[in-house]
Amino acid sequence: MKATFDYIDQNYTRYLDFLKEFVTLESPTHEKELVDRCGEGVAEFCRKEGIHVEMTPFSTAGNFYLLSTHPESKEKPVLLLGHMDTVHPVGDYEKPVARIDGEYLRGPGSQDCKGGVVSGLLAMKALMETGCQRPVKFLLCGAEEDCGFCGEEIAAWHIKHARGALAAINTEPYSTGKVVVSRKGIARLTVKIQGKAAHAGSKYDEGISAIKEACYLIPKIESASDMQKVTYNCGLISGGTVFNTVPEFCSFVIDIRSPNFKLMEEAIQRVYDICSKPTLAGTKITVHIDGKRPPMEKTDGNLRLAAFINSVMQKYGFEEIVPSSRGGGSDACYTTLAGVPSVCAFGAYGGGGHTRNEFVQLDSIRTGAQRLAACIAALTDDFH
Repeated sequence: MKATFDYIDQNYTRYLDFLKEFVTLESPTHEKELVDRCGEGVAEFCRKEGIHVEMTPFSTAGNFYLLSTHPESKEKPVLLLGHMDTVHPVGDYEKPVARIDGEYLRGPGSQDCKGGVVSGLLAMKALMETGCQRPVKFLLCGAEEDCGFCGEEIAAWHIKHARGALAAINTEPYSTGKVVVSRKGIARLTVKIQGKAAHAGSKYDEGISAIKEACYLIPKIESASDMQKVTYNCGLISGGTVFNTVPEFCSFVIDIRSPNFKLMEEAIQRVYDICSKPTLAGTKITVHIDGKRPPMEKTDGNLRLAAFINSVMQKYGFEEIVPSSRGGGSDACYTTLAGVPSVCAFGAYGGGGHTRNEFVQLDSIRTGAQRLAACIAALTDDFH
């Protein structure tokens, strides 16, 4: 691996320059034009690096990219996963959007997940240049941050390209000494309540407050939350028209997190059951499922891959790795569904994800690429 590690050391600063350009290309999930512009920036860089580029257009989400080395190879490929969309609206960061601050690069998506993407691309290039014949496919997603956005299309694209792969490693942000083998699935539901409007003074007793009904429903829904099992978060609420009218309408959004499919379906049904029994007579309640992302369930294959990665890390003097679980979702759920041994959160190190203080540690781009390259090079068809 010395030649591969040396290549990464020698080309690391060039990839940092690209990372700065990548982060500067703001790419909020729901701004397709901007995500597409960002994706084309990545594609152009990859073409110059000799990495094969295949784009899949999406009508509403940002376009997706399959970036590969040795695309004609008949060997089982290793998959890398990552995304280029971010949660940050344009203007969330002052100009310059991406800036170097000592040992960090700060900017939207720098940690989640553009830093990890660049580490993955550097690993691919280094392996290709130093003689590794194992094909690597990077599945670069343009709409990861919103589970309700083109969910079925996204799942189908990942599963199509994942089938038959040897292993999958997601370049989501790395936590030192941990690799993720399971993540909770996500369901997003909107509850809409219709009451009856009335003058808040002279006709108060004739009104039915939709907001009051929401205040009864939300504690009932959230009361069953259990961090080890299912959680319910009613994170957005809207209702009423003016302060002196009994509110006729109210709606709120529920974020459900579940470690497996069975508990997810039970949780969704529980919401429907609660909402079918309003406290205030005369209210009408509807529930709509806005989107789902499956759980990344803990499988024997995922645990086997995590153990293999730990053995490689030990061999090359990196820190010990232990398997872990997280409550946040990721696209590794799709490769797990496809039957591919998968791990997540093995990208770059940073902090402040989903905030205006997001950053990635610059040197973690280099060390992340070396970790990924070592694991990919060591994988065999019968790894254990």
